[in-house]
Amino acid sequence: MDAAAQVSARFGAIYALQIELAGEGSGSVVSSPVGIDCSIEDGQVTGACSAEFREGTPIVLTATPSGEFTFQGWGGTCGGTVLECEIQLDTDATVTATFGAVPTWDLEVQGAGNGGGTIRSDPAGIDCAYNLDATTDCVGAFAVGTVVTLTAEPADGSSFDGWEGACSGTEECVVTMDGATRVTARFGAIYALQIEAVGDGSGTVVSSPSGLACSIQDGQATGSCSAEFPEGTQLTLTAEATSTSNFVRWSEPCAADVRTCTLVLETDMSLSVEFEVDLGRIAFVVDNDFTGAIWIMDGDGSNPRQVTDGSCYVESPAWSPDGREIAYVQACGEGGRNIFVLDPIEGQPRQLTFDGGWEPSWSPDGEQIVFTAPGIYSEDLFVLDLGSGDVRSLTQNGGRSPAWSPDGSTIAYVDPEGFLYLMNADGTNPRIVAVCCVGFPAWSPDGQSIAISTDVSGIYVVDAAGGEPRLVIEGYGQDPTWSPDGRRIAFHDLLASGVERWDIGVVDVEGGTPEQLTLAGGRSPSWQLTPEPAR
Repeated sequence: MDAAAQVSARFGAIYALQIELAGEGSGSVVSSPVGIDCSIEDGQVTGACSAEFREGTPIVLTATPSGEFTFQGWGGTCGGTVLECEIQLDTDATVTATFGAVPTWDLEVQGAGNGGGTIRSDPAGIDCAYNLDATTDCVGAFAVGTVVTLTAEPADGSSFDGWEGACSGTEECVVTMDGATRVTARFGAIYALQIEAVGDGSGTVVSSPSGLACSIQDGQATGSCSAEFPEGTQLTLTAEATSTSNFVRWSEPCAADVRTCTLVLETDMSLSVEFEVDLGRIAFVVDNDFTGAIWIMDGDGSNPRQVTDGSCYVESPAWSPDGREIAYVQACGEGGRNIFVLDPIEGQPRQLTFDGGWEPSWSPDGEQIVFTAPGIYSEDLFVLDLGSGDVRSLTQNGGRSPAWSPDGSTIAYVDPEGFLYLMNADGTNPRIVAVCCVGFPAWSPDGQSIAISTDVSGIYVVDAAGGEPRLVIEGYGQDPTWSPDGRRIAFHDLLASGVERWDIGVVDVEGGTPEQLTLAGGRSPSWQLTPEPAR
């Protein structure tokens, strides 16, 4: 002590800080510096919820909610809803921290329609099973702002037809829970459509949308003739006959005679479709002393009607490929035989050749006719172009009874010795097929076989590639012609017992007893499909 001195001693207060936890939620409050570590769970408060701190010490309190709960705010010395609160004590203090449940909105899902299925949510909360008008477990509570994805899965025999309410379309339904929300999932029934075949014809039935692809052959249905479609589907069914059959009708509720049927499927349904074999039409000649007339009749011999006036001699009628015209040979008075063509509906013939011509046969495209006419060898073959009128020679060594193949590549004919030949359509590459024939070769519709007549011995069929002729009918048959379906052969011969008169008969291509089609005479038949009516 070398001088007088003065010292002051400052003493600070120590204050108590009390934490009170409130609310229905769970969470904790801790302090920095340490001292407070207080928790609440299921309404029970545990831990160090009271501590003493020196006067003026900065204290940071941190609130942490547990799990799905939320911190709802401070009370007492602290205020607001931020998770941290900073205070300095200048007296004893109490701070309240309130924890509560996260606010939610209800998502309600309903089912509708005649089908069934399930609806589930992500995140979990919705797991509905819907069957007709019964729906289970279809309300879930989700925190505000939660993005919920709903997925619909139809049950067997049902279809999911779309969302209604807060969602639309048929994809996943995504909603944000910013309010009470309702969604409806519509399930439709799935119904079966069955196609049944009626009649003896052939054809197809297809659907749009796809599913049905039914093939009918000779009255027997094969392929996809039954299919399932969602309730309310608008279906368009199209019936298409093959080239040798005709569409006849649908059963109800389709319009009977219209090939395309549109309907809405609202129950299981069975529809029948009828195809009939197109018997086609046969053109033939009926003689009257020294003249004759071209007649036509249906392929079963019914509905015969005369199409030329009968004032001249006629022979060798031949249908055009489309079945709309007949080429034939006519000779009037002292005039020679020439080829004419006739529309049997219009009835006005026009002359095609003027220097002789007989035994006409059409090219498959209907643009040319091959025929027999006077030539170098007495009889030769020529081709007439119907567009230009030009005529070109095919043979120089004789030929008669030409027949153009269905594919247009080949012409069959008989040479002067009575042998069956084939040549290319341009007259090249003649080659012998059979040593047998009097004449009148006729191609099968598929181009695989040729029917031939052999005078009094009958009708034979020979493979177009060559081989031994096969007897179809013995002792009958001239001018053979195939039915459009290739199953029968028509011809003319003396069929009526005790009557010296040609008549038209028909026999199965495999042989058997012939059936007489005409009862008042007929010869030189030509068989062709019935043309479709103009649409």
